[in-house]
Amino acid sequence: EVGMKPEDASRAKLFRGKGCKHCGDSGYRGRMAIYEVFDFSMSLKELVLRGATSIEIRRQAIQEGMRSLRESALAKVADGSTSLEEAMSLTLEN
Repeated sequence: EVGMKPEDASRAKLFRGKGCKHCGDSGYRGRMAIYEVFDFSMSLKELVLRGATSIEIRRQAIQEGMRSLRESALAKVADGSTSLEEAMSLTLEN
């Protein structure tokens, strides 16, 4: 339902931050980046020059292999770096 790939979901070990005196009872300590990065290809340049909308540019970038912010966050969930709750609270699906 959240968009996690089945192979990632099957190996994910989900947890909920419990909290302690070391993390200020938040269940989390430190910071970790989630990000969207894509190669600005010739087709994306052409879209920009043509005056395409940000939605059109995003769709093309994803088609060319860009991993969305949500996908990046879900990868952190799958590898046990953060909780599903935290990943969902930090990302919005368009």
